[in-house]
Amino acid sequence: MLPIQKLESLSARYRELEELLCQPHILSDAKKYLDLSRERAELTALVRTFGSYADAQKRLADDRAALSDPELRELAEAEIPELEAEMERLSSEINLLLLANMLEHYDCVVDSAINGQNALQLINERDYQIALIDLNMPVMTGLELVKIIRSQRNPLKMAAISAYADDHKITEALNAGFNF
Repeated sequence: MLPIQKLESLSARYRELEELLCQPHILSDAKKYLDLSRERAELTALVRTFGSYADAQKRLADDRAALSDPELRELAEAEIPELEAEMERLSSEINLLLLANMLEHYDCVVDSAINGQNALQLINERDYQIALIDLNMPVMTGLELVKIIRSQRNPLKMAAISAYADDHKITEALNAGFNF
């Protein structure tokens, strides 16, 4: 579940920053301009991804409404699973961006992986204190990833994260080698 109100608030702040960055009194103050530019840069990926999510959500609603139209039904039925998958992917991406943004505000250095295989490569190349690993990553799941890391005798502390975990999945994650 996405924090829609928070995302809408961040999107509004992004639009406000774009307006502020065009104002003469901001342009003439180098420090203020730099601070606002940094804030805008931190929000850019999140706001764009949320925009894509909102667009997919609207298209999905339109397709569901089109199911009642015999002429559009077949097309809508074909698009709905694709849009649902796109929304799930975007939702995961938004959650990762929110998490990274939060951690960076506490001066943590954050690396993100687009899938489990990419995460394994990063973990093998760098020395991390902790890894937050999504259980539902593409290419290689978090469970598969943690088993490989543990088989390499890597003492890295790993926390399982997921938007879709039940008690069974939590137990499975801990048994696979997650610390948290």
